[in-house]
Amino acid sequence: MVDLDELKNDSTRLRRLQKFSIEARDRIINDPLNDRALLSRSSSSSLDYLRSSVKAREELLEHIKAIWTQDNRTKDNQVEHGLRKLREVIISIFEQHNQDQEFILFTFDVYRLSYEYYHVKKEHHKLSNLVLASMVTNIPRNLVAEYAETYAICISHIERDTGKCLEFVNKWHSYGKLDDSYKRYVRMSMILNNRTESPEKWFELLKETPSSLLAYKLLRSTSAFIEMRDRCFTTVSRCYNQISVNFLLHYWLHDFLDEPELKIHLKTKINHYGTEIIEFKRTRR
Repeated sequence: MVDLDELKNDSTRLRRLQKFSIEARDRIINDPLNDRALLSRSSSSSLDYLRSSVKAREELLEHIKAIWTQDNRTKDNQVEHGLRKLREVIISIFEQHNQDQEFILFTFDVYRLSYEYYHVKKEHHKLSNLVLASMVTNIPRNLVAEYAETYAICISHIERDTGKCLEFVNKWHSYGKLDDSYKRYVRMSMILNNRTESPEKWFELLKETPSSLLAYKLLRSTSAFIEMRDRCFTTVSRCYNQISVNFLLHYWLHDFLDEPELKIHLKTKINHYGTEIIEFKRTRR
């Protein structure tokens, strides 16, 4: 005989489970950045839902963008976590969707924002492996051409691996002629890592790089820029007894430093001709 009370209780439990499931799904969508699960560490309903739902992925990305544009640095960890979660979800389903143009554009959007995040945060060491390597491998060349240049810069100027940089550049241009921008970046890499030319030449090549390019902005913000500046200081101190401030700024540093910034690092004086100069002390041998 069927127990009506038991059926009623089962029905109530089922409704509660369904309600809980809907509420859980809504929390994933409405507050996804508080779910700390990552594919590399665990599995969770939030990740399953993101893998299966285009809408959930798009809404999460829009949520991340909204937080990022608020310029609220206290929530940066949420932005980083959300982007990492989306990248891991993308990697896990990429083979299933790599012929879907909308999915590819979404992937590009996620990685582009990831690049912007790490660049603004000056966490350059994360750009190469976490972002750019996947971009140049999985996203069509017409979308990531400029990011391929920044990948060459990351390899050569952050990882300091000229050989790997040359290997990537040759592979990227295996179907065509090596263009001038890559020749410039390879030469800059050789100056930085192998000291093939005067440090002044590194700044000359940077000056030739359009300031609107991602590669230019990356080069300006890396520690390599500071290192090359200091090499210029060291070189001129060995080559000159004294040097005019204008000559150092214009010829050696190609106007990448201004006079007030230069004076933070080097002491200047006015000579009897009225020219502002830097004198270098000579030690007797």
